[in-house]
Amino acid sequence: MIFALTALLLPAVAAWWVLRALRLSVPGGSRVLTAAVAGALGIGAASLVTFAAVSAGVFPGRGFVGADASLWLGLWLGGWLSARAHAGEAAAGSRIERARRWTAADWLVRAGCIAVLAAACAVPVIEYLRSPHGQWDAWAIWNQKARFLFRAGEDWTASRFIPWSQPGHPLLVPLSVARLWAYAGAELTAAPALLSGVFGALTLATVMGALDVSRTRAWVAGSVLVAPLTFSNLVAAQTADLPVAMFVVASLAMLRQADPAAWRQPGRARSALLLAGALGGLSAWTKNEGALFLAASGCLVAWVAVRHGRWQDAGWWIGGVAPLAGLVGYFKLVLMPVVPEYVAGNTGAGLMEQVTSSDRHAAVLALLGPMWLSWGGPLARGCLPVAMAAALLSSLTPQGRSGRGTLAVVAVMMAGYYVVYLLTRVDLPFMVATSSERLVMQVWPALVMAALSVGHTGVRDSAPRAFARGDT
Repeated sequence: MIFALTALLLPAVAAWWVLRALRLSVPGGSRVLTAAVAGALGIGAASLVTFAAVSAGVFPGRGFVGADASLWLGLWLGGWLSARAHAGEAAAGSRIERARRWTAADWLVRAGCIAVLAAACAVPVIEYLRSPHGQWDAWAIWNQKARFLFRAGEDWTASRFIPWSQPGHPLLVPLSVARLWAYAGAELTAAPALLSGVFGALTLATVMGALDVSRTRAWVAGSVLVAPLTFSNLVAAQTADLPVAMFVVASLAMLRQADPAAWRQPGRARSALLLAGALGGLSAWTKNEGALFLAASGCLVAWVAVRHGRWQDAGWWIGGVAPLAGLVGYFKLVLMPVVPEYVAGNTGAGLMEQVTSSDRHAAVLALLGPMWLSWGGPLARGCLPVAMAAALLSSLTPQGRSGRGTLAVVAVMMAGYYVVYLLTRVDLPFMVATSSERLVMQVWPALVMAALSVGHTGVRDSAPRAFARGDT
């Protein structure tokens, strides 16, 4: 298990130092958010290296582990040496003095957040002891694909003959699990559980870091994020929904820094947009729903670019997205040209009939309404509509418009999910019952971030005002 943990740490630390060396550190100087982004990028980059090794027929084995570890150690060392050259400048640029002292209420909120977090952490531990292979989707889809990769190497594409395993879903999670197994030398059940726990921690760090952990509202957001039992259950589930949520909220956190004020400082805007594009691309490399996020966030970037006449800066977002979008296209069109079960068999006439049918809309709403009201579990019932209302009110206030772009992307994604329910040929009650809870989880962290954005003007910095002037 130590080797599996080492496999996670190496690319994350390498990504941290590469970001610093390239001066792509998260705008605003938040070390918590920078660490979360580095961890996400590290996992994503490691999955790409593993995919290249699988395609070249050199995975798994000691040779792969040695070459992989050498690569990340080399990037770590190179980034560290390069970052030292401008360490003084970077430190001076990110150091923000804060004279504010914590009050008794601040301490109480922080203590409450820690208590909620401790309770939330207990759930995955208990669930792992009961079901170490995770929930159905974990062992039937994600961990099963990892076993094909680990056991069959370049012949992993035989997994496409198991249609119920959703072969068309991208590979970031299976590749990451298979890589941990390669380091461990065995198919440890603890490896995918560890990966899922790390994604949960990165999601929490992203939301709190984006709202500035020195402020009480970040701790409130942390409590709200992990309080729903659904969050803890999906950490234990070992599926790809929480990783998608992580990449979505991290990409949106970067876009919040690429505001008009930042676009007058090209270096900072380009860093934020490049990172936002790369993280968005990784969401599409994780699960099909990530493509919907790319479309929604791309529209947001295009809107701001048109409004401010800075297409050249928006090109940095495209630069971050393009390599991963190309890889996903190759995977979908060449390696796994499989039409998802929930859209297969539709005809143009059938699609139009379902979209225009009032009975179909009524059926979808009748199923989604109760689920949305009860989402989060018995102790957090009603948290979803409350968070939606809070995010909307926050975006409408002069001090809280920084969440407007985030809320717009979340709204587009949820509308996309609704359209899929309208069009699917799979039994509707079954599909809603088995997917709706997880789909909401994909946007929940971003929704919490938007809801707690009142008065937010950036991370440790007064300059970023992420779409704060009504720009979305």
